[in-house]
Amino acid sequence: MRREFVIFAVILAVVFGAGLFGRSLIAGMAVSEIKDAFPGCDVSIGSTEVRSADMIAITGISAKKGDTFSCRIKALEVRFSPLSLFTKKFPEIVVKNARLEVDSRDKKLKDAAGYPAFKPGKGFTAKSVIISNLNLVLNTSDWETDVTVDGNIEIRKTPAGGTEIEANFRTIASTGKLAIRDGAFLKKLSEAAKQPPAAIEDLKDFDLTKGSLQISGKQGSLSSHVTLEGAKVKKDLIFPLSGL
Repeated sequence: MRREFVIFAVILAVVFGAGLFGRSLIAGMAVSEIKDAFPGCDVSIGSTEVRSADMIAITGISAKKGDTFSCRIKALEVRFSPLSLFTKKFPEIVVKNARLEVDSRDKKLKDAAGYPAFKPGKGFTAKSVIISNLNLVLNTSDWETDVTVDGNIEIRKTPAGGTEIEANFRTIASTGKLAIRDGAFLKKLSEAAKQPPAAIEDLKDFDLTKGSLQISGKQGSLSSHVTLEGAKVKKDLIFPLSGL
């Protein structure tokens, strides 16, 4: 009985110590995670501040790679628990007022961005990511997009040990632009959505007034539901993400 009490007391002390002294460690690790998320980029961070017992705010984040890729985030709020140091999981991350831009007319999107290059299993993960006011600007040989969105991503573990993902995004600006110049991608999209090529022909040059994106399912079998509204045309596409 005494041994169990000692073990319990040690665990309690560790958890309490993490709550008191672990915030600075978590802040440092969160900054490290941000830098790792932008491989090959020059990354700068304005400030890091512990704003409450369970939240760290990182402001003035900037990542840049030459003249083709840039990302600016005004504020990133990281919620954590006393066990986050051990589980490497954050309950919630909130991204506020961000701009992601890829600009290179002579390259395809994946080559111009050189991104993402995540290393699965490294560092922290988040159960929930909330995105508030993200301006996405793409101007490459195969994509042109200028749209502002809000949304959230939820990640859940299944009883069988798998991972379920649910994401919901919606446009918040009154107008936007979407132009997909990649003919091979449009062909795959028409096949995946079981739509004739003519049904998605407008996506080569689409003036967007309203849109939404929903993604759900398990890793490896995610499905997407996209709605796009223009001045005269509306698209409603449901398709699996694998193979695109």
